[in-house]
Amino acid sequence: MVKNINNEQANQANAAILTYILGYIAWMAPIKKQDLIKLMIPKCTRWRLEVLAKSLKNADLLIETPNYWLPDIYKNTREPNAKEIFLQAQSVVFPEILKMLDE
Repeated sequence: MVKNINNEQANQANAAILTYILGYIAWMAPIKKQDLIKLMIPKCTRWRLEVLAKSLKNADLLIETPNYWLPDIYKNTREPNAKEIFLQAQSVVFPEILKMLDE
């Protein structure tokens, strides 16, 4: 049975996934799309990841190449708080990064 969720819950879930996408990309840049997908699969579907990454690209927070997603931190003119957004996202994923280094 599928649990019904409201828009607020969906928005919170998407915000959390967006934060993880930005955090992983900031820590691991340049990161291959396939590598990020592998990291994110436990948290969301590939389709959802790609849709949310596209929204970050449209917000001028990501640069997309055929094989990579890169943080758009320093050349960003549309989002003046890009650097701060990435720093906050990095702090959220930092414990997971440490776990990966310990493995």
